[in-house]
Order: sequence, then structure tokens, then C-alpha cells
Amino acid sequence: MKHKSIVILGIIVLAAILFLTFGFPKPDDSLSDATISGSAIENNKFADGVEVPVNKETSSFSFDVFGPGKSHIGTFNEYNSYLITTKDEIVGLKGTIIVDSVTTEIGKLTEHLKSEDFFDAARFPEIKFVSQEIKDGQMTGELTFRGVTKTISFPVTVGESGVKSTFVLETAEFGMATTFAEEDVVINFDFRE
Repeated sequence: MKHKSIVILGIIVLAAILFLTFGFPKPDDSLSDATISGSAIENNKFADGVEVPVNKETSSFSFDVFGPGKSHIGTFNEYNSYLITTKDEIVGLKGTIIVDSVTTEIGKLTEHLKSEDFFDAARFPEIKFVSQEIKDGQMTGELTFRGVTKTISFPVTVGESGVKSTFVLETAEFGMATTFAEEDVVINFDFRE
């Protein structure tokens, strides 16, 4: 019994040393952070725009979450996104993600992401975003995540048939403070008609 306790203590000490040495990996410093404010946007400039469904065959959405020692890529199998156009020009984006459809390469991680430690799919079944403006390479809009709605801005590239971005989102701003992973998540999307 004493031998077993020493082995367990040794494993705990080794795990603590590895965590202190390597910790959580973090997003690449060259990526832009989303600017987050608590204020809501009062009007929607694009109320008269045309909503064009995103083509899921040619589009992509993923996120990188950073856990002990490495990062993991996740995505959602169920989402509805629309490019907002006026005069055949992309002027905005809106979408809804079904949180319970989250998936990763590891089954246990996928289930953990659904738990209240992360997305809390049972209490907050949807993530919503509605853009309000694209100006000087920045998209601004309202993100509702874990029941919290805030205005965010992030860099985008707008082309003839789509919009794409890679940026860092600080999830603690939306109440997802966890000791299991880094609070900064990298969001990647490329939405096309």
C-alpha cells in the first residue's frame, strides 16, 4: 500500500513539473485579438440586405483550443450562416451555431467541450453572431456566447464571393473561465456563397 502511494505521489509531482515547464500553449502572437466591448449596437445597417446562405461544401469554420501541452482543432457540424449583400457586394455576416454539434478528433475532449466547463451546451444551446459593419478590414458585430452578448471587432478579408478571418477570442469575456485550458481561442472561418 505504501509503495502504491509513493507511485501516485511521483506521478502527481511529475505532472506538476511538466505543467510548470510546458503549461498551456498559446495562440501565435502574430494573430489579431478580437476587440470586445460590453456595449450593444443600437441599429442594424443591413436590415435591407439580402441574406445569401453560406455554401457548406466550399466553406469552413474551426477553432483551436489550447490544453495542457498541445492544441486541438474543433468544429461544429450544425450551423446556419449567411453572407449579407447589398448591390452584389458582401457587407455583412450572420450565423447561428448549434453548440451540441461540436466535434474534435478526440471523443472525450468533444464531450468535455459540451460540459459546463466549456460551452455548457445544455444551458446555452446556440452561439449567435450578427455583423453590423465592415470598415477598414474590420468586421464589427454582436456575438452571443454562453448567454452573454457583446460587441466584438476582428480583422476580415472580403472577396467577391466570400469573407474569411483568423483571430483570437478571449472566452473569459463571455464567462468561460476555466482551469482546463487557455482562455484564448483561435477562430478560423472562410465562408463562401
